[in-house]
Amino acid sequence: MNDYQNIYLDHLSYLKERLDQVEADPGIKKVVVSHHAPTRLTPNPAYDGDLLGTAYANQLDDLIISHPKIASWISGHTHHS
Repeated sequence: MNDYQNIYLDHLSYLKERLDQVEADPGIKKVVVSHHAPTRLTPNPAYDGDLLGTAYANQLDDLIISHPKIASWISGHTHHS
């Protein structure tokens, strides 16, 4: 694994831990703000089917589904409107 993969996995682990901590509190709704899009369902159409498209979005669909109290996920870095 390279340094970037290790950093990604460290950050993902931290995000999962934080989401799990607040999941148990029934009064908390979660808003996540990230640089990259959390899912490839919102890709830049210019890179559809291109390996470069992975530079704009993650595949965190399972994480989102497993944390139903995420009220909103705000992200950038798609390079399109």
